[in-house]
Amino acid sequence: TIIRVINERLTVKVHKNQALCLNIEGQTYIRSSLFDRPIKAKVMSVNTAEQIAILTDFTFADPSIGKRSTIRVDMDHEEHANVTIISKNSDVRLIGKLNDISLTGIGVQVIALPEVILENFSRGAWVYINLILPIYEEDEYQEMTLPGTIKYVGSNQETHTLGIQISPDKETEKRIRRFIEQRHQEILDEVEQYSSDYSNSPGVGAWWYPL
Repeated sequence: TIIRVINERLTVKVHKNQALCLNIEGQTYIRSSLFDRPIKAKVMSVNTAEQIAILTDFTFADPSIGKRSTIRVDMDHEEHANVTIISKNSDVRLIGKLNDISLTGIGVQVIALPEVILENFSRGAWVYINLILPIYEEDEYQEMTLPGTIKYVGSNQETHTLGIQISPDKETEKRIRRFIEQRHQEILDEVEQYSSDYSNSPGVGAWWYPL
C-alpha cells in the first residue's frame, strides 16, 4: 500500500515477510495497471517492525518479470557457479557467474565488450551452456552442457546479465530439479534464520539499510 511519494521516493506499507525479503534482496518489482511493464525499484531502507519500506531509483523492467512458470532459485552469493557460454554460430566463449536457475532458464552475469555481446550473444542467439552444480545430498558435483536461447540482455558498461532459456534432456532435468529443491530449502532456512535473528535483536524497530 502506497503511503507517500516525496522527492522520487516511494514509501510503502508491506507484509512482515515482504519487509524481511526486501531487506535481504535490496530491490523489488512493482506491477500496476497504470503501466504496461513492471517497474524495478531499489530498496533504500526498511523498518521490519512497522513493515514500512522506502523505494527509489525506478526503472522499467523486462515484461516477463514475475511470469515464471517454474521455481527459479538464486545461487548462494558466496558460491556462484562458473558458467561457460558458447555461441553456436561463432564458437566465441564467455565465462560468467550463475545468478539463478530454473528448469527452463538461467541468469548469468558476464564481463565482455559490448560489441562481443551484440555480435554473438544478443537476444535470440543460440548458445551452449556448460556449468557444474553441487548436489550436496550425493556429495558430488554435476557437470552438464545445455543448449539454450538468449531471451534477455541487460547491460551496464562491460557487465552484462543474460537470461537464457534452456532445453535440458530428461536426465539433466532430473539433476537440475534435485539442485533446485536443495537450494529452495536452503533459502527457506536462511529466511527463517534471518527472521529469528532479527526478532531477537535488541535494536528491533530501527531502520535497516540493505547493502
